[in-house]
Amino acid sequence: MKFYLLFFVIIFISSCTLLQFDDSYIKIKSNKWSGEEIFLSDVSNDIIRNSDINYRWSRLRKQRRVPYHRIKENKGIILGNTQVVDKNFLVIQLDNKRKYKWEKYYWEESDLYLTGHICRNNTKLKAQSMIGQDIWLNYFLGDTILINNSTENFDKFQKVKIIGTEIYYNGGRDSPIWLNILSKKGNTALLRFNGMIKIIGRQNYYFNQNPFLKNWSKKMKEKIIAGRIEIGMNKKQVRTAIGNPDVINNTSSRQNISQQWIYGRNISNKKYLLFEYDKLVS
Repeated sequence: MKFYLLFFVIIFISSCTLLQFDDSYIKIKSNKWSGEEIFLSDVSNDIIRNSDINYRWSRLRKQRRVPYHRIKENKGIILGNTQVVDKNFLVIQLDNKRKYKWEKYYWEESDLYLTGHICRNNTKLKAQSMIGQDIWLNYFLGDTILINNSTENFDKFQKVKIIGTEIYYNGGRDSPIWLNILSKKGNTALLRFNGMIKIIGRQNYYFNQNPFLKNWSKKMKEKIIAGRIEIGMNKKQVRTAIGNPDVINNTSSRQNISQQWIYGRNISNKKYLLFEYDKLVS
């Protein structure tokens, strides 16, 4: 009897061990990022102190949380998504073959974008391909867009040269990739990489080409630099002057084709612009 009991205990323990370490029972569904190479970026101390980044990473087969410093600055690939009980996770595999899962908030479940501290290798290569190019600064409010340790004030429309890239996360919704920029005065700063060019809702941090077209008059350029708009401006001139709208509504009729641009998200500060055939009419 003791022999059979001991045999049963050994089999039970072995089964539990296999269940614990065999992840074949965990279903991983592919997503739009599956197979992509990634890099887990360095993260600012402020993010570590004031966010939950240390509490949302865990090993694939375990519930115990993994402090981010143990996995940061490692390379890997994205496997896909999985669900454990009622929670959804992004699953990655590092180069050392260990698998980790990132607990998603509800707004991350659509996979429209990756969490900010995960850097896609494809995006990094796009940023590196810009080294040596000139860009013109645009919108860079806050240190999640521009990190400037020099005494020079970098200004909107200023022309700078890209001399390198860095990977670092200190907030924001874009990839944790920064362009190392050089001014004519010889000063450097870090500017957040645009990623995909934005059209609605968010601003581009720089222009890839000179934002001022040659056929624009001197007076028009002065108005745009001052951030002023007026009736008769075209869409490019308005975007250059005051940035991208938060909402675009398209309407058409037999008489004309029009667009309504809305700036601002609160009723108290909303601004409505109406374009007809690319011209601002009201």
